[in-house]
Amino acid sequence: MNTITPYLANDKYRASLRSTWIATPADTSLAVTAIPTNFPAIITVGWGTDLQTVFSATGHSGSTPSDYALTGVTRLKGANQNLPAQTSINCLNHEEFFNQYGQSINDVINTVNSSVPNAAWVTVADGTTMALDLASGLNRKFKISPTVDRTLTITNPLTGTPFVVRITQPATARVITWFTGYTITWQGTDGVTNTAIALNKVGTYGFIVTGANTLDGFFMGSN
Repeated sequence: MNTITPYLANDKYRASLRSTWIATPADTSLAVTAIPTNFPAIITVGWGTDLQTVFSATGHSGSTPSDYALTGVTRLKGANQNLPAQTSINCLNHEEFFNQYGQSINDVINTVNSSVPNAAWVTVADGTTMALDLASGLNRKFKISPTVDRTLTITNPLTGTPFVVRITQPATARVITWFTGYTITWQGTDGVTNTAIALNKVGTYGFIVTGANTLDGFFMGSN
């Protein structure tokens, strides 16, 4: 599975090119008058004009508007030509921004299904703290039915491990506290179960262990 680093939104970002961007050979940086807050980002140069070109950028350099630059720049689509100084720049929510989440979720589903195709769902006993053991490849699809607000933990994590948690919401909405000690980067969701899953319905979340104390989290939907 190719785990992607998601593009982040910068809806209020506005700038212009300080100097010409050269298309051939393609420059890997953009000289700009301002730096967005979040990276990696999707940048549009010349939006709504014949010069419109969409780039991805992974970082930045410089300390003042006179030397700011976006770095790790890749042209994604649009005009394949030099872009002159003073051309406007925006950071909009393009289809590339939204499509990344669907691809990430599909990656999680496909990896779980292909790596542990015969795995049975493991029903985790309801309790104040509910531990999910990732030690076995057959123990990566978990069902929980919380009767009150609950806290989940994981044991035996390995970087790159995908797993799935299926939650049955009771007649009163319950909040799940996800994985004590871990920082979760939620992809297109916030992980708040009491609003995402309707009463008496089932919702499914997918996760990837990305480091010693980090996870990516995905809400796959509810019935």
